[in-house]
Amino acid sequence: MRREMQAIEDDIANTEKGKAALEDKFWEVEAKLVTKLEELERHAHQCNQALKKLKPTVAFQYMIDSKGSSPTEMLGTGYKTVLKPALLAHAEENKRICLSNLENLNDLQKQLQGNAK
Repeated sequence: MRREMQAIEDDIANTEKGKAALEDKFWEVEAKLVTKLEELERHAHQCNQALKKLKPTVAFQYMIDSKGSSPTEMLGTGYKTVLKPALLAHAEENKRICLSNLENLNDLQKQLQGNAK
């Protein structure tokens, strides 16, 4: 009877140690998660500041949803559906303007060479 009680007490002690270890691990993971979430929010803020400087044709801001369980849920789908097409259109317009400016530059250089002769 005494051995059985001792075995039960040992099991209880081991279980409590395991529980304490799991709780410690939980708090470590929780602290890391909070740190990563704060870092993500800081990066989102930096992205929003950069977007303001770019002045895209669409209004867009990253907003972090801490209750999301996937990256899409946390950041939203706006990047792929709103921002990316606007940035691609902006890049195409910049490319078109650059090509136009290059053509103008070539024409001016030809005129300058013609005037120099």
